[in-house]
Amino acid sequence: MERQRARRYILSVQNSRPDGRLIEEAFRQDGGEIELLTLESGDAALKHLRDPRNGLPCLILLAARLPAMSGLEILRAAKADKRLRGIPILVFATYLQPREVEEFFAEQASSVIDLPGRLEELENTVRLLKAYWLGIAGLPPAGQAAQGGT
Repeated sequence: MERQRARRYILSVQNSRPDGRLIEEAFRQDGGEIELLTLESGDAALKHLRDPRNGLPCLILLAARLPAMSGLEILRAAKADKRLRGIPILVFATYLQPREVEEFFAEQASSVIDLPGRLEELENTVRLLKAYWLGIAGLPPAGQAAQGGT
């Protein structure tokens, strides 16, 4: 899927279509001008992110557990890539052991978020996430990620 460089969007990488749809529905509740692109595998996400024809997302929502490539592996790959490392990555999971949370932060996750099981709670979580990451926090301009150190 080709993106215009100036368009701001969020990339959501989820482990199942139902999870992806729930997050999409929660994002649509408030409306807004940010598009949400959902992909269902780490391979598809990395391929999309590494394609120079695609603009970079302003934010990545990443499932901690994915079938072939784990969320931790995707996070490591993104943070090792100079073009991608400045994109904030929020890790979503229904439950993580404290050791797993520490691993995600050690690999530079911007946040680790407990994914609520009920749609109403998820909508509230997404509302708060949007208020902070798309309202208060400073994000790189559309299509560009901040270039971190080496």
